[in-house]
Amino acid sequence: MIKYPTKEEILSNPPILDEKLIEIVKIWKNVEMKNWNKKENWEQFISLEILTEIISALLKKKAPKFLIGNEYSYTPKHKIITIDIDKPSIISILHELGHHLFGNSELEACRWSIWLFKECFPSSYKKLEWKGHLLIKK
Repeated sequence: MIKYPTKEEILSNPPILDEKLIEIVKIWKNVEMKNWNKKENWEQFISLEILTEIISALLKKKAPKFLIGNEYSYTPKHKIITIDIDKPSIISILHELGHHLFGNSELEACRWSIWLFKECFPSSYKKLEWKGHLLIKK
């Protein structure tokens, strides 16, 4: 059984986030987030795929492949992120990318994705609430 970290564990020890990483995510945000809510799900999906490719390239890792499904998950054996096409989510894609980049640790994937999201999307972060180890819309 997977042990999920607590909010306190996730927030107590911020990861070191490269300034170039923060800058590139903010650039993506300024380009891809324009009219985000007016985009079709498939357009958001493509934007999220671009984000993972940019981050992977910056961190000198091969980008994961994508599979459309009805939930978010990462399959390490095949290096595939499954994305819920009905619920495009930046924080969810960052979390699954965290697994791709750093391995199976839920704490590491949560810590990296949540702190990166918090840094690059502060107003969106403030609109979310904690439910266990997850951040969800209020």
